Amino acid sequence: MMVAMALFMSVTTKTFAWTGNCKYQYDYKNRLVKKELMKWSERESKWEESLCWNYTYNEDGLTVVELNKWNAQTKSFSQPVNKMVYRHQEGHLLLLEVYIWNKTTKEFVLEKVINA
Repeated sequence: MMVAMALFMSVTTKTFAWTGNCKYQYDYKNRLVKKELMKWSERESKWEESLCWNYTYNEDGLTVVELNKWNAQTKSFSQPVNKMVYRHQEGHLLLLEVYIWNKTTKEFVLEKVINA
C-alpha cells in the first residue's frame, strides 16, 4: 500500500466553495480534494469544525478518502481515523476497501472489502 501512496499526483487547489455548513476544495481537474463539515454549537452559538474528508487520486483510477475529526484542544484536524480505498477493476467493477485506525498499533487495519 505504501508504494501505491507514493504514486499519487500532487494537488493544486483550484476552487473553494461553501454550501450550507460544508466547505469544498477542488483540484485543477475539478475533482473534490477536501470536504469540511461544520456543526452548530449551542453553547457557543456559532458554527464549529467537525469532520474533514481528504480525497487523493492517482492515474490508475485509485481513489483514497480519509476521514479526520476536529480536535478542539489542538484546534486542528486529527490524524485520519478512517480510510476508504476505491479501486477500479477490469470490466469497470469497483472494489472498496474500508480501513479503521488502530490506536494501539498506530496503523490502518482492513475492516472489510466490498465488490460493487
